[in-house]
Amino acid sequence: RLNAAGRIGEATDEYERALALRPHSAALLAELGQLQRRQGNLPQASEYLGRALELAPDDPLAGHQLGLTLEAAGNAEDALAVLRHAAEAATRTQKGTAALFHDYGRLSLARAEEAEHRGFAHALKPALPAERRGLLSASVKAFRAALARDPEHVEARLLLGRAYEAEGNHSAALETYERALPMSKGQPTSGVVGDARATSVARDLNRGLA
Repeated sequence: RLNAAGRIGEATDEYERALALRPHSAALLAELGQLQRRQGNLPQASEYLGRALELAPDDPLAGHQLGLTLEAAGNAEDALAVLRHAAEAATRTQKGTAALFHDYGRLSLARAEEAEHRGFAHALKPALPAERRGLLSASVKAFRAALARDPEHVEARLLLGRAYEAEGNHSAALETYERALPMSKGQPTSGVVGDARATSVARDLNRGLA
């Protein structure tokens, strides 16, 4: 309740008292790790989340939060690996949130694009063509999994469109962007419209060259 109310410091103290009584609770460790990450205490977050994953290797919350912690610390390669495992475990167990799959797709797409995206891509090595195709495929699957859990996740839909574009699937990209437009609910959509128009032009050009 304290966490939901934004009283993170108090929530952290409450979870730490509970952990003293249940030191082997993976759920408590994961919650504490998440709170520490939100406060910017990355080493403490990594410690709690690492302990949680030792007790419950397939826990989607711990895996998701550790991936975000590693990303925030500038360790993009390990972040992607951790999120990949968390997404695979969530798929097997039918657990995991839309946010988990969105973040896995986001890092996979950034890795594939070899772009500086949200402050972590500078740590990435160039991807080989076969690896790039695999990463794009993984990002598409991840964004679709996110949307299966939350069809109104606008950013996941926009990034799915971008992943389709990177694959050269302009028709799917355009359809995805167009579906995102009514979901924006008054938010600025010029970027979406621009992406959709550019994709439409590219699709028409490809048809003309075929």
